[in-house]
Amino acid sequence: MTDPADTFRLDHRVALIAGGSGAIGSAMGEALGAAGAAVTIAGRSADRVQAAAARAGATGAPSLGIIADVYKVEECERMVAETVDRFGRRPTRLLSGIASSTSTCAARFMRPRPRSRR
Repeated sequence: MTDPADTFRLDHRVALIAGGSGAIGSAMGEALGAAGAAVTIAGRSADRVQAAAARAGATGAPSLGIIADVYKVEECERMVAETVDRFGRRPTRLLSGIASSTSTCAARFMRPRPRSRR
């Protein structure tokens, strides 16, 4: 019988967590890493970013910490570029540990998913 958790595997996927150095972003990084995703944690505090990236990496997932201000478009560009350089693909998931940061980065860098017709 298949383990139900296998349904939610994120192998070969890349997640970028903007504002990810706090408690919520760090927990998201750990969960996504445990599910098999490569994880980029971005935030303004170098110590906190590196600690959150290390926690994601402790799950066995490849991880990257990037010091960036997620409210600045040029910093969002750099976060995506460094993620692509490290993992060889664009992030398929852009999440935020802070409510408003995703809109700046997601609107500019994430491709919209086509809606399925039912």
